[in-house]
Amino acid sequence: IDPDLIPPMASIFYPVSGQTISGIVDIEVSTSDNNGISHVIFFIDGNESFIDEEPPYIYSWDSGLESEDVEHTIAAQL
Repeated sequence: IDPDLIPPMASIFYPVSGQTISGIVDIEVSTSDNNGISHVIFFIDGNESFIDEEPPYIYSWDSGLESEDVEHTIAAQL
């Protein structure tokens, strides 16, 4: 068996960096891997918020539950 030398990739394509959002926001992630993707973990401000196991990888985040007028960090991990 040959080792998998191509790492999986994920990128958040919505919302875009620096965008002002409010209410419920669909965070959308695009992924790629030669062996497939089993799941995407969504993080808000470093805290695991949701795991999606089926494409399309989307998390409907209720930003109204967070502190207002504060910049938040959204991340996704495979």
